[in-house]
Amino acid sequence: MPWNDPVLAKPVLEMGADGIIFPYVRSAEDVQRAMESCIYPPCGCRGFGPIRANRYGMMGNQEYFDSYIEDTFRVVQIEHVDAVSCIDEILKVKYLSGIVLGPNDLSGSLGVLGQTDHPEVVKCFDTVAKAAKKAGVPFGVSTGYNVGSGGGNLKQWVDRGADYIFVGSDVSYAMSGAAAAYSEVSALVR
Repeated sequence: MPWNDPVLAKPVLEMGADGIIFPYVRSAEDVQRAMESCIYPPCGCRGFGPIRANRYGMMGNQEYFDSYIEDTFRVVQIEHVDAVSCIDEILKVKYLSGIVLGPNDLSGSLGVLGQTDHPEVVKCFDTVAKAAKKAGVPFGVSTGYNVGSGGGNLKQWVDRGADYIFVGSDVSYAMSGAAAAYSEVSALVR
């Protein structure tokens, strides 16, 4: 999701996405708004129209209603110190399936952008991880990955008990592949 907006969430959910991630939540109220945009009335505000989500009508409406909550992973991204300060309240929001930490944006909200090993940032990581484990809410992290690093900083997330780790992106993998090909070809023509 580009932002926490029910109007933007609706078409993503209508396409039948298995999961949805809402960025930059800063309060339990933000998380509540995100969850309500995923749930039909009377518990939420999602508009009805699951064209692709119900397999273009091959699944009956009642069958879809009976399964959509359980079948959709609803995640919020914890990437601001305000969210860390109210993490216990965030984790209590009904329909929340999980959380994911955004280390770089979180470090920026603390005034140390990109310093994801800064003691205050690490303290936030630990606070969120402990709270999620205590609440029984799956948590993970979205981070880069340097090929050949042997896992680099990923072990810290495994040690914290992360349930999932999003590593790299399609762009970063394409870039690393292009860099490797360029390096190999350059070595041959020098």
